[in-house]
Amino acid sequence: MLPITHEIVRDALANYHNIKALAESPLIKTKLTSQSLWMPYETASATNLGIAIQALLDWGLDKLIEKNTKTALISYETLDKRYRHNLSVSVYAQQYDLYEQTIQKRRLAGTHRLASIFNAEENNSQSLEQRQQYTIASHYRLLNPVKQALLNYLSLLEDSDSYDQVLNLFPELDNKQIQEVRNLHLIQLHSNNLLSISDQVQHVVTQQIPRQKQISLHQKIARQFIKRQHSVEAATHFLKANAQQKAANIILSLTNNDIDNALLQVGQLIQRIDSKKVDSEAWARLKFMSGNIAKHSNDMSNSLAEYEKALSTRDTLQKARTYFEISKIYRHKTDYTAALMHMSMGKALLEHQNSTDKDYQKLLVYILLDEALIHSSDLLDFEEAHRLLNIAEKTIAKLPSNMARNELLIILCELERRWGSYENGLENYDETIERYTRARLYALEANDLIQIIITTYTLAIVSS
Repeated sequence: MLPITHEIVRDALANYHNIKALAESPLIKTKLTSQSLWMPYETASATNLGIAIQALLDWGLDKLIEKNTKTALISYETLDKRYRHNLSVSVYAQQYDLYEQTIQKRRLAGTHRLASIFNAEENNSQSLEQRQQYTIASHYRLLNPVKQALLNYLSLLEDSDSYDQVLNLFPELDNKQIQEVRNLHLIQLHSNNLLSISDQVQHVVTQQIPRQKQISLHQKIARQFIKRQHSVEAATHFLKANAQQKAANIILSLTNNDIDNALLQVGQLIQRIDSKKVDSEAWARLKFMSGNIAKHSNDMSNSLAEYEKALSTRDTLQKARTYFEISKIYRHKTDYTAALMHMSMGKALLEHQNSTDKDYQKLLVYILLDEALIHSSDLLDFEEAHRLLNIAEKTIAKLPSNMARNELLIILCELERRWGSYENGLENYDETIERYTRARLYALEANDLIQIIITTYTLAIVSS
């Protein structure tokens, strides 16, 4: 392997802006060029080869700058990139002067150092991916605005999209232009007619898009997803555009089916929302939703923490519902005192409101039923359980269509069964039979086959 001399580097720099001349540089014969191509060498045109060498020069020049050498060479692309990152006019002028000295005059010490960098890299490639990224960036900058727009879209989409959908979104784009971008290996067309972009191309292209333009594109993509009724994806892109209130509104409008199909993703989206960038009620409802998701994943500690944040709501019904969910977690932890305390706080809110609204009454019933379960199943306080169930039954009678009636009957059945088992242990057989008989009647009224079988079998055993 012949070393890359400073003369070869000097001549390449002399032709830096002449892609056709670069394609005839001796650097073509090095493996650095073939590695940097980002496409099969056999299909590379002279233009592709020239671009790869120019990108290689950019990479090497940036390496010199990183080392802060006094003989640094600087490429125009590097200069332009730095200027776009808010260099002051005076600093830009100094940098441009350095560019004029190096690219145009090709200072001898600088070309020797650059040749050394190339030789070291060829003998022991350490920056292959980085060099390929320079080539991708060069190809991107040479594309027309329509092709760039396609790459911008796919890179920010971070997913594939159908060929037909892309043509609809970019009416000025035709099959020929898409094929030209494919020929550069910047996008792929799959057998299912989906267009996609690789992670490496996506990374490079995203770096080329100014932040304000990224925000605008993410909002455009979000609106496209709304039209397609892909709510989770729409919320994702509104978040990337920092339109947090819009993202929050979409997340809060998700159906249970939407959430179940993207449970982890929805949970992660909620965690990315800043409380200072959405209204306080939306924030509280998001925290409630996040608590539900954590509980579904059996992460009780995180669920409790999210529910406690959700208590910031000013909505009475929502706050009572949150207290109820917190009580369930404490019951799961067998902390019955804390569970009953939070149930009491939820009940107090509902009773203080004294609302006849069916949602208030229904929540009150469910709190009473769960309280009764704790007293009967966990504390064996059957008298208190019975008292609570009587209140629940009276409340159910006020609800339309006897909502929650079956739930009450099943819990009454459970209560009587447990009470009967307790009396049986005390050898109070008449009381035992009475309790099991009531349990069977409740099971029959609820038409619960399993409870009917259990209570009938148990009654037959204790009666024999």
